[in-house]
Amino acid sequence: SFITWAESSLSPHAFLRGFVRYAEWNSRRRQAFTRLQETFPQCVLLPMGTNCSWLAHLRSPSAHGLSFVFTWRVSSTPRGVLEQKYDLHPLSTSQLVEADEQRMLAHTGARFHDLVTVRGIEQALMIVAELVVAS
Repeated sequence: SFITWAESSLSPHAFLRGFVRYAEWNSRRRQAFTRLQETFPQCVLLPMGTNCSWLAHLRSPSAHGLSFVFTWRVSSTPRGVLEQKYDLHPLSTSQLVEADEQRMLAHTGARFHDLVTVRGIEQALMIVAELVVAS
């Protein structure tokens, strides 16, 4: 783990740099989730609250609308390199699966990653939430 590496390398500077960067990314994630929930309170559920959340449910107000689970984790390699891992997974009803003739739901995660590349993670989440509310 990162802490083991920092201890063995006797590098408090590397540890502190990694810790500060982790805190910045965690704060960014918390702020993004807070804005998402404030903007779309009718469809965003943060099961663990905004302070410790890495998970968001985006659910349509309509019983037959779109629903997604979004995960956003920040982790560290043993060398202290931070990585963000995020995914968007559809929660499909049988009606949505039947209506999805082109199997677009199966490609949700890949298309979301494409959207993040173009718009950034927070804007990509806002776009998905707008789609969920409209469904």
